[in-house]
Amino acid sequence: MNSENLTKYYHTLTKDLKRISQSSNRAEELCRMIYSSECLRIFLIGNVKTQKITIEVELSLPSSLLYDTDDNPNESKKIANCVNLREIMEQQISNLYYLMNLNDIGFSLDIIKEEGCLWVAEKTLETEPNDLLCKMVFPSLLH
Repeated sequence: MNSENLTKYYHTLTKDLKRISQSSNRAEELCRMIYSSECLRIFLIGNVKTQKITIEVELSLPSSLLYDTDDNPNESKKIANCVNLREIMEQQISNLYYLMNLNDIGFSLDIIKEEGCLWVAEKTLETEPNDLLCKMVFPSLLH
């Protein structure tokens, strides 16, 4: 992901918001996932009424850790036998620093407990995304 791609998503969502606001569609917001990995998801969310776009970053535990033994016993054995828990903790700490860096450039932070402890950083974009924002949101696409 680079700033050109993020800007492209931003402009596409802006056009979609205008189109929907002029139609009889009653949608309140449009949500586009622009990146997804095992523990990180990044969305652009457009509010139809205000026409404002928010970038939202969600960080969770790696999905491989969230399987219940009854749901997928083979996966649980793999976790118990093969995964270095310290390594996962180090990755999570690094990812939390990433969210704190986003907070330093104006993102608000939150925790959503209903989702099993989902860390969230979000920022309403006043203008189209610039290179600095893109570099901060997509530093190396994390772990």
